[in-house]
Amino acid sequence: MQKHTITYLPVFPENPGNPARCEVATGKIEINRQIWDLLPVEQRKYVLEHEKGHYYRQTFDEVEADAYALEQLALKKKNSLWNYVVSVRNISHGDTRRVQAAEKAALEIAAKHGSADAQRLLLRYYANASGPSIESGRIQLPAEIDIPWYVFAWALLLVVTTCVLIAKFK
Repeated sequence: MQKHTITYLPVFPENPGNPARCEVATGKIEINRQIWDLLPVEQRKYVLEHEKGHYYRQTFDEVEADAYALEQLALKKKNSLWNYVVSVRNISHGDTRRVQAAEKAALEIAAKHGSADAQRLLLRYYANASGPSIESGRIQLPAEIDIPWYVFAWALLLVVTTCVLIAKFK
């Protein structure tokens, strides 16, 4: 597989709100400058890694491309998990499947790195979900959660901050 390429275009006339796109077969990533220039730096990083995910994983699935972006960005900088979730929320235009997957993945990473708050939130997340199932050590994404998004967002911020502090003083 050859390396991806990046081209900056002034605008995507057929989809002006889309910040970037990728040809999965060739790895050609095109950036919509009209949107790109408006994005904060952390969201630009997410968008670029997301598009690379389409190519390197050879997938059209948005959640799979998001997962690739998370692998590239998680815990590399302060607030990386929070920035990832905010980026998915802002870029996905309210796609609840993507947002829920991003929130769950960020919590799982925080919990894996010792955050008791993240572990508690995950337990509540699965307890409130309709029909969670555990297969081969992985918990499948529930259909919905039973807490308001703003409560979840503040809790996630608390978890990320805790992870940063733990990492800083280790």
